[in-house]
Amino acid sequence: MAFGNVSGLTGRVGLRAKWHVETGSGSFVEPFVSLNYWQDWEGKATTVYDDLDRAPLASSGGRVSADAGVTTGLTQALKLYGNLGYQTSTSTSGLQDRDSYQAAVGLRYSF
Repeated sequence: MAFGNVSGLTGRVGLRAKWHVETGSGSFVEPFVSLNYWQDWEGKATTVYDDLDRAPLASSGGRVSADAGVTTGLTQALKLYGNLGYQTSTSTSGLQDRDSYQAAVGLRYSF
């Protein structure tokens, strides 16, 4: 399987709220939530299977995503973060119906 050429335009408008809470001894917790609206225009892509079969995708439409997560300072330079997210289509067409979930966890080091 291989991805062919991909083209199109995507726009996003959204809100993000974040809090900073000191937990003592210099550490902190920063929870956040976000809500976004995404709009795709004239999206085109082709997936190729076994160098023979081509599956074209034409995508235009909107979707809404929501995320929540937290970052915590383990030390001054080392931070642990995690988030959960959900995305759904705003289209009424069954052909553009899509739902997705995401989760991420990681470490961030600043030097």
